[in-house]
Formats: sequence, structure tokens, C-alpha cells
Amino acid sequence: MKTIEKAVQSEINIKKSQFICSLFPTKSKKESKEIIQKLNQQYHDATHNCTAYITNDGEGYDDNGEPGGTAGKPMINALRKNDLHNVTAVVTRYFGESNLEREVWFVHTANQFLKLLKLVK
Repeated sequence: MKTIEKAVQSEINIKKSQFICSLFPTKSKKESKEIIQKLNQQYHDATHNCTAYITNDGEGYDDNGEPGGTAGKPMINALRKNDLHNVTAVVTRYFGESNLEREVWFVHTANQFLKLLKLVK
């Protein structure tokens, strides 16, 4: 299993929607939920703050209002596919001018994670 040494963040824009993708090293569900709560407060004006985490004492994900299974589930699957553990991921979305198809959300979220995962040691 792999983890990350420090928090990383990256941004992309897709059809005028802004996505802020953040990864944090975390060791417990409690720590993950604290980070998620902090980011929900920091980005309180965002359309969505979708999350996924895998820690020593559990895992979970949340689509945060995106269509079911189109955000949190692909995020946790990206963590699993890359054998990441003790990591919390948050993708913050500021809505642009048009809805994104489910496939677009999945592909771009997965690609963004893969970009960040290159930073993993």
C-alpha cells in the first residue's frame, strides 16, 4: 500500500466549471471527517464538495448532491486502483454554465486524480 507524504491540491476547469482537487494524508475516519468539515466551511459557496477516504479504521465517499455514484464512487475507486491508503480526497466544484454528463464527471475526476497521484511517494 502507498500513501502521500503531504497535502496536495490542483485545479482544472471543464466547461466553465472549476474543480479544486485536494488530497490529504489521514490515518482515521475522524481525521478525514475533520478535514472534510474544514473544507466544507472553506468552500461553503461551492456547488459541491465531493469526498472519498481510505484510512486505517474505514473508508467512505459522498457525492454531495452530484448524481448518485458519479463523484465519490469514482474517487474512491481511483484511490483503490492506485493502492492508496490513509488518504482523504476532496473535489470541490463551482458550477459553470452547463451540466456535465456523468461520463464527463467521471473521466475528468479520474484524470485529475491520476495527475495528483504522480506526486505520491
